[in-house]
Amino acid sequence: MSSLGAIIPVLPDRERTILRLYFLGSLTQREVADAIGMSHMRVSRLLHRSCGHLRNCLLAG
Repeated sequence: MSSLGAIIPVLPDRERTILRLYFLGSLTQREVADAIGMSHMRVSRLLHRSCGHLRNCLLAG
């Protein structure tokens, strides 16, 4: 069975940064977007994609 800690390092740096700021830093998507210099919609899409990838990897385990 896969663990989240084993899967996260496989994500690109930008997606790991977004996840860290959003979930661990408790920033809003808008605040994350401002912090890394991209649009709010792009952050939203990357969060959705990253979480989906992590979920699929965990379920495939």
